[in-house]
Amino acid sequence: MGDTPCYHKAMERKTLIPVALSGFLIASLLVGARFGFPWAGGAGEAEKPLSLVVSRIEGEATADAAGRSRALVVGDTLVRGEVLATSDDTRLELTADGVRFGMDERTLVELTSLIPSDLAVTVRTGRVAATISADTAGFGIVTKESESRISTAGTLAITYYNFEDRVDIAPVEGPVAVFLSDGRTFISASAQEVTEAPSLSIRAIPFDPSAGAGAAFFAWYGLTR
Repeated sequence: MGDTPCYHKAMERKTLIPVALSGFLIASLLVGARFGFPWAGGAGEAEKPLSLVVSRIEGEATADAAGRSRALVVGDTLVRGEVLATSDDTRLELTADGVRFGMDERTLVELTSLIPSDLAVTVRTGRVAATISADTAGFGIVTKESESRISTAGTLAITYYNFEDRVDIAPVEGPVAVFLSDGRTFISASAQEVTEAPSLSIRAIPFDPSAGAGAAFFAWYGLTR
């Protein structure tokens, strides 16, 4: 199974950023370049992958690598390239230094990169949430035509309706940078919906973690507003 590329590396970034937030992005890029982070254009240094561990599980979840599947239990360590799946009525939480990641039921996620400066997962379908601390370089969540990345302390909630080619992106604390496959980039501090087919479009949407289909998962994850 091949790796899904992270769009923040593969695409030419044509920045369409509100003036009020442009300073944040410039500062982030300068700091990233200073320390050699690849996403900021630096050469990067050899890094040890994060040790991502199953910290909490409710129901049944599996990890698949090279066609070999295993049932997950608390304490399991995960590696790059594994595909994680949750069944009905299952919720899964993973943790590493400065990172917490949750998966709702009927969610499929590939661990794309566990390198600290380029941490990313690919969501194939379902609902997830990611929280990072101030000393974490960032966390990217990739779908078919977009990548949503948080680079400051905060939480990001993503729901990917792959059967509708639609992704709901909800930054809960701090802004999210979104990179689209057509080269557009934007930063938002509020929830956005990206329709990925037949053409890419963006619109603002409301987000209330205590309401709707995701309410039970977000409460389990500890996301309230």
